[in-house]
Amino acid sequence: MKIGFAAVGLIGVLLFAPLQSSAQKSSWEKIKVHGKSLEGNLEGDSPDRDVFVYLPPSYATAPNRRFAVLYFLHGYAAHAETYWRVLNAPAAADAAMADGSVHE
Repeated sequence: MKIGFAAVGLIGVLLFAPLQSSAQKSSWEKIKVHGKSLEGNLEGDSPDRDVFVYLPPSYATAPNRRFAVLYFLHGYAAHAETYWRVLNAPAAADAAMADGSVHE
């Protein structure tokens, strides 16, 4: 999967853990995205950043379907993984889909 930093630059992208009770399961991937604008930054941080991508249950079986996307910019002082764990977004997204509050 190749994603440009501009597409996911506003990220700590919310990704979610697998569903436990569905025949089809959601999944997520942790990928690296290169931020050209972060090259040579004054902190000396790597311009390659972790990005989490949530894939809803029917993602694998519906390759031509379009899915909604949510970008979350976590800010300078934290890392995407920190928010990933603190917000517990996987359980929230899976629960919202399970109770019908939201659709994939």
